[in-house]
Amino acid sequence: QHVYPVEDLADPNAEDPSRLMKLTDLVMSTIATNSWDEQGGPGVIVPMEHLGVLVVSQTTDVHEQIADLVVTLRRVREIQAK
Repeated sequence: QHVYPVEDLADPNAEDPSRLMKLTDLVMSTIATNSWDEQGGPGVIVPMEHLGVLVVSQTTDVHEQIADLVVTLRRVREIQAK
């Protein structure tokens, strides 16, 4: 399991409890798509809105891909802010 602090990537226009849903959907639709529990796999992702984190239970490889995605999304936000 790993906890990803993603408050800065949450959808600022959405209301609780859906602020992290776009990010959750992005992760599940782009990274190891068949490995998530919704597709019958063992991976679980739980958005914890009140903490601004995603709690993920997955393989090491998938965790590395999620970490890379989070870094990339932050870089894109930085570029857009300039």
